[in-house]
Amino acid sequence: MNLPEETYHQYVIECDEENEWEVKQAVDEYESARSVCLQYKKEMQFYRIFYLWCNFIYLLTEITEMFENSLFLVAGVYLLLAVILVLWRKSLIGPAIASLMLILLIKEKAAFALIPVWVLFAFNGYMAYLHEKKQRYIRSQHGYPDFHPLEIKVKRKKRPLSQNEGISAELEDIGAAKDIPGNEI
Repeated sequence: MNLPEETYHQYVIECDEENEWEVKQAVDEYESARSVCLQYKKEMQFYRIFYLWCNFIYLLTEITEMFENSLFLVAGVYLLLAVILVLWRKSLIGPAIASLMLILLIKEKAAFALIPVWVLFAFNGYMAYLHEKKQRYIRSQHGYPDFHPLEIKVKRKKRPLSQNEGISAELEDIGAAKDIPGNEI
């Protein structure tokens, strides 16, 4: 059973007794997808932090060469762009493509440095791929972006006591009898 999209953004789902089983199945499916999405969100946050950390460490290891080649400003612009896009826009695609600028601008020496610039570019591309793959999955799930836990509230129909408990209808009328002491109106 597919629930309306607005129900995934609420905390409580109300249903009647006839649809209780189907709604419970839909909520169970949502809860399993929700747990995966919450795990992916944690992993994506780790990817963003690790991405920035590795790029910052790389640029620190190459800072002396950048001063010699007057590329310090380019590296600073790249790192600023990466921080803005990764932390604010939560996207790694833009900074990964922008790291290509480092490959083009840093000369042949950097290709054989302690940590070659092409390794940084490959790392950036791989992290962007993993991040984007999980981001697409999360965006396709119901309840995006909040993923609230759902609770089912079943509306019970009022039935005569004889249907609920299997008690005969004669015993049901005892409460209305006037000849029983204490039942006088």
